[in-house]
Amino acid sequence: MHDTQHGNGKILAEMLAKELPSNYDVSVGDVKTTPAIKVAQETPHLLILGGAIRKFQGPKRTNKWLKTLSHELTITNTTIPYGAGTLTHMMPPDATNGYRKRFLKNVAKSPTITSWYGECLSTQVRGIKGPILESEFEKPKQFIKDIVAWAQL
Repeated sequence: MHDTQHGNGKILAEMLAKELPSNYDVSVGDVKTTPAIKVAQETPHLLILGGAIRKFQGPKRTNKWLKTLSHELTITNTTIPYGAGTLTHMMPPDATNGYRKRFLKNVAKSPTITSWYGECLSTQVRGIKGPILESEFEKPKQFIKDIVAWAQL
């Protein structure tokens, strides 16, 4: 799941999906158009949830969507075993440390996602609208390798 305004979150989500082993059923969706109840009903084994840092604010829309997902999963008495987070931003990587920590702290509060990956993939874009910097293209590949090993997929 991604939150995108200029398409960079979607591009990142598609890059991640492409790196997952081909024998997995993978869906990519936008938090603005994919209802949380739909994901809750599908009960994925892994949820990678992406947000964006905009105007020096964390991913409010993503956090709200996750809260709704947690509510829906609670109603159906189900959980998602593994979760991971990504952020897109235009800031230098060092400037995003606090945002990444707060995002992970917030998503880790979800009682319906059993285990969150301890690192957040941070992907820098050029300017406000992007595109994703070419120097960032290798990060998703390594991130997925790490996630697959961590979740023993």
